[in-house]
Amino acid sequence: MQFVQEENPDLALFMEVDERWIEQLDALSAELPYFSGEGNSNNFGIVMYSRYPLTTTELVNFAADSTPSLTTTMTLQGRSLAVVGTHPLPPVRPSYFHSRNRQLDQLGQYLQGIEQPTIVIGDFNITMWSPYYQRFQRQTGLKNVRNGFGLLPSWPTGKLYGPLPKWLMPLLAIPIDHGFISPELAVTNVQVGPNVGSDHRPVVIDLRL
Repeated sequence: MQFVQEENPDLALFMEVDERWIEQLDALSAELPYFSGEGNSNNFGIVMYSRYPLTTTELVNFAADSTPSLTTTMTLQGRSLAVVGTHPLPPVRPSYFHSRNRQLDQLGQYLQGIEQPTIVIGDFNITMWSPYYQRFQRQTGLKNVRNGFGLLPSWPTGKLYGPLPKWLMPLLAIPIDHGFISPELAVTNVQVGPNVGSDHRPVVIDLRL
């Protein structure tokens, strides 16, 4: 939370949150008064805090066996902006692998129907080299905010991988936390933040309309 306060963003997405986390994150409400989402004890709670009002907010399961995604709309500089936060299952077993891919496919179909500027952010549990990632990009026509800024690996930090030497972890890290934008938006900067105690590093994205 301290990192978020230091960055002072207009929008912050948190994943794997439960009700206890939300109680602590409420300290952000002074600067980010608009809240949407819900906590969940099974690692798939998802919440969003915003400086600007959030409307038409919904928790959506894009596939029958998928995890909830958060869809919402915010108004910025007089323009309506669609925002989606998502967190597909990690592909650690065949059923999770297929669930992740179905979720990405259904999310891609949903995004094809959005006409306003769009931001999609989250832990996608997939790298840019996966054919399922590439299909998602073809479906949506959205651009990864990393383009031109490097790989920016975000996972793992080493927090949950004690048996491995700490110096080795940066060499094993991969980019699975992504941001995608439609052509009406431009990226001015992207960076991966420090280790904040999670097994993921935060991703900070600066955009302009």
